[in-house]
Amino acid sequence: MLKILNNIKEIEKFDKSSMRDLIIEFPQQCLDAEKIGHSYKMPKKYVNRKYKSVVFTGMGGSAIGADLIKDYLKFDIKLPVYVNRDYTLPEFVDKDSLVFVCSYSGNTEETLCAFKLAKKKRANIICLSSDGKLEKLSSKYNYPFIRIPGGLPPRCALGYSVIPLLLVLKKLSLIKIKSSDIKETYKLLNRISSNLRPSK
Repeated sequence: MLKILNNIKEIEKFDKSSMRDLIIEFPQQCLDAEKIGHSYKMPKKYVNRKYKSVVFTGMGGSAIGADLIKDYLKFDIKLPVYVNRDYTLPEFVDKDSLVFVCSYSGNTEETLCAFKLAKKKRANIICLSSDGKLEKLSSKYNYPFIRIPGGLPPRCALGYSVIPLLLVLKKLSLIKIKSSDIKETYKLLNRISSNLRPSK
């Protein structure tokens, strides 16, 4: 069994979607995601506001990142955090809510509907996507847009769907993230990635 696991050619017979490579490259994805988060310039009107809730709306792989963020911030954020997977939004969403609209493709039907409802509710919207209709809508209505690289299965883009949003929350002074924690995470990911590399 170990010989098979260390044989790249044998792995490639079954790994048609190159998941092994995507997992091995995940630490680099996280580094790239951190750069995206740090380089993003937060609009002034979003800063120093008294938000009453944080809502992430998305579907499938695009919502997994929100689940991770919610769990990670369980004891580190004072505001209620809600992950929404629906065409609609919770009734409590209003002008004092911060709504992250997340769609990796930018074309997820449920997420686009939730975007329109968030706009109607006058929520503070921030969009994250690689492209698609969501980018066009954010540009049309002048909402902040965070562009992430496309071309991945959404479930394999967790670095892009988590780290930039964490850094946005930090820029809004809603959470605190220690640089040492981020560095330690990268070290761990690199160690795991290294162990997963089959010997040739």
